[in-house]
Amino acid sequence: MPLNFESLELDTGKKFKLEETYNQISDYLLAAYDDQSNDAVTNVMYSDAEIIGYYTIQMNTTKVSKRYRKFHHLNGSSNNTGYPCVDVPFLAINRNYQQQGYGRLLIKQLLLNVHWQLVPLIGTSMITLDALNLSVEFYKKFGFIEYSPEQLSSILTPLALETTQLAQVLKINTGYETMMELALRKALESTLLFEIK
Repeated sequence: MPLNFESLELDTGKKFKLEETYNQISDYLLAAYDDQSNDAVTNVMYSDAEIIGYYTIQMNTTKVSKRYRKFHHLNGSSNNTGYPCVDVPFLAINRNYQQQGYGRLLIKQLLLNVHWQLVPLIGTSMITLDALNLSVEFYKKFGFIEYSPEQLSSILTPLALETTQLAQVLKINTGYETMMELALRKALESTLLFEIK
């Protein structure tokens, strides 16, 4: 079954609580096709007419904990210092496709998009997201760590990945990328927002 990725503009002024149903989120994604704003971009992974998963990215600023700043040698002396980030307000896999490796594909495509498309063009320190507590270990496999001085919810954990670590996490030019990983990366790169030259 061939996988496809498609980008669409998305108005992130519409917020969803975690209790919202998959149908409401699907309606939200479908409505995004008609949206002409530039608030965010959503990449949708699908096969035939069925959505397998999606993620939304937008530019933002974030505060980081004093411990995180010190460990990562970031400038700024107070919790009020904002750092530029690529924020991921939404990332999900359709329940029918969970535990089948699609989440790994989606997060790799996200990281490749940031590495090849955004980092060369704009200043950004990190990729941030709020992970469901039960998904934190999944994101940690990709180098995400806790970074925020505030926990916004008892069921969400704020995580970040520094953009300087993307090549290493993706094993690009590190000598550790297997032939299979290289083939997968090349296939995913062909689905990015812009062609890589």
